[in-house]
Amino acid sequence: MGGWIEHESNLSQEGDAWVSDNAQVFGNAHVYGNSQIYGDAQVYDLAQVYGDAQVCGYARIYGNVRIYDLAQVSDNAQVFGNAHVYGNSQIYGDAQVYDLAQVYGDVQVYDYAHVHGVVWVCGYDHIFR
Repeated sequence: MGGWIEHESNLSQEGDAWVSDNAQVFGNAHVYGNSQIYGDAQVYDLAQVYGDAQVCGYARIYGNVRIYDLAQVSDNAQVFGNAHVYGNSQIYGDAQVYDLAQVYGDVQVYDYAHVHGVVWVCGYDHIFR
């Protein structure tokens, strides 16, 4: 079963992008490429999820956020503000990435970690609290 989409423009009709389970995409958010939104995840405001990215669990993606490439955001994680998460990065647990932060490469941000401000986290880092 498909999830909830507020407007037809929230989900691209090109590629294999999908919203399923109890997931919701609304506002001016856009999901495209081969990305997947599932579980109870929410993507809204001006957020964009594309490439082969996945957002799942109870994750919240909002603001002017970009999640792309093979990035994954799951569990209770939140990405908001003007943050970008891409590459093979994983944001999970109760972690938050926000403001102008960029997380990319093979970075894992988890537990209760917060990555924020004007910061770039890249490489093979593990950020946790």
